[in-house]
Amino acid sequence: MKNLFLFFLVLTHAHCVYSQDNLSKEEEDYFNKQVKSIEEFVSRFNMEKDIKNQPITLKGNEEDKSHYQTNWYSLIDNSSSATPEYRTKCSDFFKEVFSKKSQLIIDGDSSFAIVDCSFKYETATVPISFVMKRRVGNNGGYRWTIISAMSTSPISVNPKDKKMGYLDPQNHNTNFINLGTALRSDKENIATYADPLYRPDYLSIVFFLIRTGKLEFLGITNTSFVFFNIENYLIEIKHKMNKEVSETSGWLISDIKKQTHEDKKKYKRDILGIIR
Repeated sequence: MKNLFLFFLVLTHAHCVYSQDNLSKEEEDYFNKQVKSIEEFVSRFNMEKDIKNQPITLKGNEEDKSHYQTNWYSLIDNSSSATPEYRTKCSDFFKEVFSKKSQLIIDGDSSFAIVDCSFKYETATVPISFVMKRRVGNNGGYRWTIISAMSTSPISVNPKDKKMGYLDPQNHNTNFINLGTALRSDKENIATYADPLYRPDYLSIVFFLIRTGKLEFLGITNTSFVFFNIENYLIEIKHKMNKEVSETSGWLISDIKKQTHEDKKKYKRDILGIIR
């Protein structure tokens, strides 16, 4: 019965609408602790709702501490795979959050979703991740937008082992006739004529290759979230289904990094490819 219960949760974690009738107390606790959506993660972190998805009214007394402990404990990976370093970072982080009453924000530049995808490019399978931002739409509602793309195996626009294209330093006196020749006759190597400091906009390259049919989408392999709005911290959240009913599951904190404002700007630029 327990294995069947866990299997059902694994299959349906994204859209879990489910009767709690006839569950054991252990199974019911497992179901309640499970963080079933990123909105639920945020509402628990911000002490808006408890693990049973009921509104919380903080009273400024000892009862509040119980709410904080129960909610925040459900957001931490308590499985045997969690390292002592991870547990210490989480403990230190929540102590500081509690003292400052910090809250998470899911919209604007406060957080980003990272959607890992698999594509076919020529004969190879290429991993490409889209960085997504939720913003206010024209009608006043919200919508997700693609803000950048990144890859551990990026598609290069520069031919390998090619020398830089050469345009004569006096070419301006002939109305840049050599540029016209390069554009007509050296199309395959045209990127070699760019300045050495040129860095291509990777998202534009991906869009172009998808539009021209050279990049074939195979599937989404993973989704994670990064939050930046907690002072001095960066929080990464991933989905993890732990096996034991005594363990936390769903959208959990995967890592916490101590980061200054400048560190966060560098992370957005160098890791997420967000250029402002």
